[in-house]
Amino acid sequence: MMKIKTIKKAIAMFSLVAVSVCTFGMNVAVAIGPDCDDPETVVTTLTGSSSGDENRPIVKAKWEMLPEDLWHIVDVYSECDEYLYSYSVLDDDEDTAGAQFNAPGVWGASMNYEVCAVVTDPNGAGDIDAVYADIFYPLNRPMHVSMDPYEIDNPSGGCGAKIEENTLVKLSKEEGIALFCDTVRIDNSNLPTFDDSGVYTYDEICNPEYGELPEEEAYVYCDGKSLTWEDPAGFYGVEVTGHDSDGPGAALVNEFEYVEFTGFEIDFSS
Repeated sequence: MMKIKTIKKAIAMFSLVAVSVCTFGMNVAVAIGPDCDDPETVVTTLTGSSSGDENRPIVKAKWEMLPEDLWHIVDVYSECDEYLYSYSVLDDDEDTAGAQFNAPGVWGASMNYEVCAVVTDPNGAGDIDAVYADIFYPLNRPMHVSMDPYEIDNPSGGCGAKIEENTLVKLSKEEGIALFCDTVRIDNSNLPTFDDSGVYTYDEICNPEYGELPEEEAYVYCDGKSLTWEDPAGFYGVEVTGHDSDGPGAALVNEFEYVEFTGFEIDFSS
């Protein structure tokens, strides 16, 4: 009787070990024991490592704007109406936060704009391999897609569809400071979207003594884009992501508005 009890106890202990292996097998790759449902199954669930995430690029701020040749020219006069000088003012088409762009209002024309971002990297700004911008159609604007390529209402997507991915071009230290610190900050300070951590501000980025742009710990990246005269009005999503040797960092997301516009063309001569 003692031997039988001992054998039963050994079987019970083996069963307990087998259950234990099955229970914790989701964390490591193990062969399933005899008490599991499928004795031939091998669980190989892998847990992704977060190593390196904290070293990936950070998009501190991003914005959309009209190209420089469309910035407003401001003429400065003295009190006696004597002309003094002119300077360009960075602009979009409305004063509210973020960017708002008017449609061209001309058949076949395009609305040109720039996507820009301030990007840094914990490994040093020199470790940034590339900065990408993904642009998306408005979420709530379905679009008719015709099979007839000659039909005017023939855009290629809608309802949040991705338009394209673009590689932003790195500006020099001087160009970045002139654009972001001397122009955006002064002429249109509510244009950019900042990282929501609350850490990044104009002062943190632009301060001449410790700012990341003057210290070359961050750079400005930009690229020119366009929408057609018949693309839908609404809010376009833009995601900017920096990539380095550790992989892509977190995307900074904002929207710009393509303002509604009603236009018509007269197709008779008189």
